[in-house]
Amino acid sequence: MDAPEHPPIEQFAELHVTTNFTFLEGASHPEDYVRRAKELGLEAVAITDRNSLAGIVRAYAEAKKIDQRILIGAELFLSDDQRLVALPTDRAAYGRLCRLISLGRQRAEKGQCLIHRDDVLEWRTGMIFILLPPEDIDADFEARLEAWTEDLQQDLYLAADNLKQGHDHERLVKLFAISKRHQIPVVATNHALMHVPENRAIADVLTCIREHCEIENAGQRLQKNAERHLKGVEEMRALFTGYEAAVARSCE
Repeated sequence: MDAPEHPPIEQFAELHVTTNFTFLEGASHPEDYVRRAKELGLEAVAITDRNSLAGIVRAYAEAKKIDQRILIGAELFLSDDQRLVALPTDRAAYGRLCRLISLGRQRAEKGQCLIHRDDVLEWRTGMIFILLPPEDIDADFEARLEAWTEDLQQDLYLAADNLKQGHDHERLVKLFAISKRHQIPVVATNHALMHVPENRAIADVLTCIREHCEIENAGQRLQKNAERHLKGVEEMRALFTGYEAAVARSCE
C-alpha cells in the first residue's frame, strides 16, 4: 500500500450528524450542533438524521442567525441494512431527496421507512453519497461497496471514523486498502450523536429507553465512550495521523 497523502489541513466539515429528530438516538438538538460548529470553527456541519429531514428547519434558523454554514442531508437506512449519507448539491436534488424519503415513509408503518437500493439509484441525481461501513468489514461489505461504486461512480465516498474503541488502527488500514482497490475516496467523520461529550449520559438514557432496559444491565448496548461528538480540525488531524487526506476531503 502506498504511503498516505499528507495535504495541509486548514478546515474540517462534519458530514454525519444525528440530532434528537432521530428519535431515541440523537442526544443533541440541531441548533446545539450549529452553535458548537461555530465555536469549533468548522467549515460546515451536515444535519443528517435517519430517513428524515425534520431537524433541518431549526438548524437553518440557528445557522442564519450566527452565520454558520450547514449542509442539508439525511442518513438513508435501506431495506438491506446498508446505510448511506445523502447530501443534495442543489435545490432540485433536495426535492428528490424529499420525494425519496416520502416514498419510503408511505410504504411503511407509521414511524418507519422502507427504502430500497433501486430507489436510491432512481432518485440519485444531484446527490453526493457517503457509504457507511458496518462494524465488521468483511468480503460481503466489499462486494456491496464495489456494486455501489459501479452505480454511483464519482458521487460516492467511503466514511471512516476513529472513535478510540481499541481496534481503530486496524480498521483504518482495512478501509483505506479497500478504498484503494476500488478507487473510492475516504472521508473522515465522527457520526456525531451529541454536540459535546457531556451529553453522553443523555445518549445512554435514550439507548435504555429504546432497548427497554435499565442502565445497570444495558451492557454493550451503551456507547463505548463519549467520542461521538463534534470535533475541531486539530483534534481530527491528530485522530487521522497518516490519513490526513480523509480530513481535508471533508471540505470538498
